[in-house]
Amino acid sequence: MEALSTMDAEDEQGSAADVVARTLDALLAVVPMPLAVFDRRRSRPVAMSPSFADAMGEASGPNLAAKAAALPGASVGIFPHPNGERWQVIALPLQGGRDTEGMLRTLFDALPALLNAKDLTSRYLFMNAFQAQLYGVAPEAAAGLTAGDLLGKSYGDYTNSLDRRVIETGRATLPYEESYADMHGTPRHFLTTKVPLPDHTGLTRGVGTISIDIAERKRLEAELVEAKLAAEDASQVKTQFLANISHELRTPLNAILGFSEIIAGEMLGPAGNPAYVAYAKDVIDAGRHLLGVINDMLDMAQIETGGLTLVEAPFDVDQAIAGAVSMISLPANAKRLDVVTTIEPGLPLIVADDRRVRQVLLNLLSNAVKYTPEGGRIEVKAGRLEDGGLGIGVADTGIGIAPEDMEDALRPFGRAQSAVALAQEGAGLGLPISKALMEAHGGRLTIDSRHGAGTTVKVEFPASRLGSGARSLSEK
Repeated sequence: MEALSTMDAEDEQGSAADVVARTLDALLAVVPMPLAVFDRRRSRPVAMSPSFADAMGEASGPNLAAKAAALPGASVGIFPHPNGERWQVIALPLQGGRDTEGMLRTLFDALPALLNAKDLTSRYLFMNAFQAQLYGVAPEAAAGLTAGDLLGKSYGDYTNSLDRRVIETGRATLPYEESYADMHGTPRHFLTTKVPLPDHTGLTRGVGTISIDIAERKRLEAELVEAKLAAEDASQVKTQFLANISHELRTPLNAILGFSEIIAGEMLGPAGNPAYVAYAKDVIDAGRHLLGVINDMLDMAQIETGGLTLVEAPFDVDQAIAGAVSMISLPANAKRLDVVTTIEPGLPLIVADDRRVRQVLLNLLSNAVKYTPEGGRIEVKAGRLEDGGLGIGVADTGIGIAPEDMEDALRPFGRAQSAVALAQEGAGLGLPISKALMEAHGGRLTIDSRHGAGTTVKVEFPASRLGSGARSLSEK
């Protein structure tokens, strides 16, 4: 047997404590004896039976535990809490002299968890029925035995070493996972903690252990891992398909574009009917749009498979911006959009993949043109950042992105769900590709948008990609 792993303390402590607290609430609601469990550190009751509250009556309130413990015949014990704190168990005598210890034994035996106490030599003083059943021994027969006697030397040595650590330090262990086979050879999984058991003087006289069965949780974890692997396999197949089909489509599409351009330009003589020329131009426009979509799909496939390669060299950002603005000038003019460029003087060269950076800028500007109504405004700004990096922003007065659509806008093939956005052409790859390309450069892409009030997309390059050294290298 070996421990699986040490769990995150806060999460697992909370999980185990919830199980114990819910169990105590359910049990104490039906037991007839006056019994209560107190959180000593916070001086408050965790759970109490109705008969305990009745017995204390007007004495309830502050210092309830101290008042109850001082009553004649009261029994006080320590309950091992999963997070290592000491929970105090107080039982009051019943009228008629009923057996308080027997009631406590009944309560602990009903717990759906392994619960035991050992002496300083790691021999069992007490074991509840739930644990005894798994170990194949009667609870009373476990007294004086060790874990090694019941489950073998390997597990005995392991758990006894943890007992010694608790005894030597006087501190509880953090909750940890452990797995071992029960008496039937069935693998079991538990979340376990061990706590010191002090006497009335505060000296450690033993070790208490509580283990919560987490077999169901482990089963669900295994299913999640299996589902994740299956999803990754499916995604890999999809990505590979996109990469293959993109390559296969580009070859015939380039031929279609080439022959259409020959017809539209009447390079081999008059077409005979002007309509043929118009149709050829329509084919060219549609083909170029389709080729752009195919190229985006291929880029996305390369990014997802880790096949993207950057060809880096120093270049001027202002020239890249000017080139991208020039490429969207015709559609921007057709919509009477005011495109304004503001570039901080003296920007250094940037070491990056020039073609990919221009692709990012063109994607952002194309989106701004596409989603900005006629007569709107697009502003491009570039300048140094406070951390020494370089930032480029594209702001528009377009339809904006609703908060609930932001995640879709950055997901491959995702689209904002407004009627205006859905009416626009596009595969929904521009922003995801741009974001991935920026991250490949060690930068980032952020969006600030309000539905109906425009969008600002910013891309930021780290300072490590800038500097005078880049400019001097470019000038050689």
